[in-house]
Amino acid sequence: MVLVSFEKQFIFTKTVKSAGSSVEDFFQRYCVPPDYGDIRGMSDEVITDYGIVGYRGNNKRPETTWFNHMPAAQVRRYLGNEIWQQFFKFCVIRNPFDKVVSRYFFAMSDEKRAHLNTQDFAEIKRDFRASVSQGVVATGRGQYLIDGSVCMDFFIRYERLVDDVAEVCRRLRIERDVGELRRLKSTFRFTDVPISEFYDKDTETIVAQAYAFELEYFGYRLRD
Repeated sequence: MVLVSFEKQFIFTKTVKSAGSSVEDFFQRYCVPPDYGDIRGMSDEVITDYGIVGYRGNNKRPETTWFNHMPAAQVRRYLGNEIWQQFFKFCVIRNPFDKVVSRYFFAMSDEKRAHLNTQDFAEIKRDFRASVSQGVVATGRGQYLIDGSVCMDFFIRYERLVDDVAEVCRRLRIERDVGELRRLKSTFRFTDVPISEFYDKDTETIVAQAYAFELEYFGYRLRD
């Protein structure tokens, strides 16, 4: 989804598998009137004088203007360049190698999950590598690049989520306990094996090539 707050003057674009749901859950209250009610779990887009909460869902409805994982270029076009330049823009970024593993577990069918959950890690590793070799890599770069250039004012890094959310609050003059930040969609991965163990040379190369920009710009690596 996308969040726009006219009150706090911010724009949040949601990247794929980077704790975006947790961050949108934390900041969406500043995009609706104080008496609007609980919008957690709602899927329809909300547009008021206070702001915009985009539609939640994998498939954009024909009548929907603001939607899940909306590209930054489209957000700018709808809001206009003046608001785009004036508002504080942020999103969440994650180590691509970790992100691809997270995406693998998230997209897994219930049947496969139940099966692999009973297998040795060697079986999970084989299945993951086969999945990546088939091209299951989603960059989601459109949420923070426009015409190949970075368009965000701040990146919340997944690995320091709480501290960076607190920094966003400081910049927006939001006084709120970051302990209220909920960790959503974080229960799909059923193994705590280090990320580097999932990869071999071929799958590391596939991800490194697909995410070449992110690895260079943010300084991420497979092995720290």
